[in-house]
Amino acid sequence: YVISNPSMSKETMRQGVQKSGNFKLKRSNKYVIDLEDQQIYCNGDKIWIYLKDDEEVVITDYEPDEGMNIEEIFSLYKTSATSRYDGVEKIHGTNCDKIYLVFKDNTLDYNQAMLWIGQRSKLLEKAVTIDRRQTKTTYEFSNIKPNSGFAENVFQFDVAAHPNVDVYDETE
Repeated sequence: YVISNPSMSKETMRQGVQKSGNFKLKRSNKYVIDLEDQQIYCNGDKIWIYLKDDEEVVITDYEPDEGMNIEEIFSLYKTSATSRYDGVEKIHGTNCDKIYLVFKDNTLDYNQAMLWIGQRSKLLEKAVTIDRRQTKTTYEFSNIKPNSGFAENVFQFDVAAHPNVDVYDETE
């Protein structure tokens, strides 16, 4: 993903902060995001944010209504919005239908989105959200493998496997 805002004074935000990695997603709010510097685990009840360089993990309660979450990206089309079909664009060599959305709900963290849906696969290949301050967040997906049948324990950080990690449990 890339987060950028051309109107911000910080050069890094104008150019964009970029991270890449892998993620696993299972319905019912379960996911794992593995980035260069951190891993985020969610089992639908708790979230573990593991900071690799700092060797610490922070555990919090999962609150899906608090900010943007990974599942929300895949259900943007369900939110009340005005939509427009913007034609076909190639993403990673795949022909995609581009849909532009404008959201009317002022409680959302964003007010616009663009979605690129693979014409053959019907899977989300790219999504862009834009908030009211014009901060743009771009997500691109590749090597999608649907219905991978992940075990439940994949979505929980294994503290025992990381004996030197400091644990900060904010759920207690």
